[in-house]
Amino acid sequence: MDSRTIRVVPIAFAVLALLGAGCAHQVTFERPPPYSIPAPRQDVGVTAVIEQHTLASKVAISSFMTGIAHSWEVEPGDMLKQIADIELPQMFARYDFSTTVREPAHAVMGIILELAIPSYRFEEFRAKVSVSATAYETGKKPLLQKTYSAEGVSQGGKMFWGGAFGMKSAIRQSSLDAYKKIFAQLRADLGIAMQSRAAASPAAVAASDARGDPRQSEPLPSKTGRFSFEVEQVAKRSQCSSTPIATLTASGPGFENYSVRCVNGDALAVRCDFGNCRALQ
Repeated sequence: MDSRTIRVVPIAFAVLALLGAGCAHQVTFERPPPYSIPAPRQDVGVTAVIEQHTLASKVAISSFMTGIAHSWEVEPGDMLKQIADIELPQMFARYDFSTTVREPAHAVMGIILELAIPSYRFEEFRAKVSVSATAYETGKKPLLQKTYSAEGVSQGGKMFWGGAFGMKSAIRQSSLDAYKKIFAQLRADLGIAMQSRAAASPAAVAASDARGDPRQSEPLPSKTGRFSFEVEQVAKRSQCSSTPIATLTASGPGFENYSVRCVNGDALAVRCDFGNCRALQ
């Protein structure tokens, strides 16, 4: 046998053995840089609950593009906690975290926000994440229950050019994008739910009753006429309203009468004779 063949065969076996052994990589965020969210802070305390089995969860990922000898174990629960630690203190005046459900620790008003991950996948060069959120007030008063799903930005280019070295960064970047999209949806829904709860509170209902049923003060649909636009310009010049709505109240040969509700609660009367409109004192 050729001596060169003898040398090549052991080398070939060594390479195959190395490929077969592979390499496993742990992937989570490494404290993403803080970022600001476009939402006002609620004067409410929140306790975020992510159970231990979610925090410890791992999802195995492999990719032919970045080498079949490599595998990655993504920690989506730890990623969720890191994003919650950034987002929730900006959404609420007080924030704490727990791995078990307990009553809010905040004296005035607090909510519990339970978070879990029904699904995490990394396919088609991107992260695909689902997060379930259940929010309620003290005494288990339900506030919100919904599952959110989002896909992170594609990382195909990074995976192609970076191979195994770029895969970890690709997973992190796409996952971060997906979680931020989910929290944007959650912020909006929590804001609406809390506004609805505040409007339905006993204090708000009592204040509404003291003012009278607001539905009784809603204006009827306006009736337009030939000179509605001209009348609204008169109302603007009179500083009645910056967004006036003219309502036709009477009309006859050559004239039209209008009424415009002003911002101070008064009504401005306007008369148009053959298109010449003027405010009546």
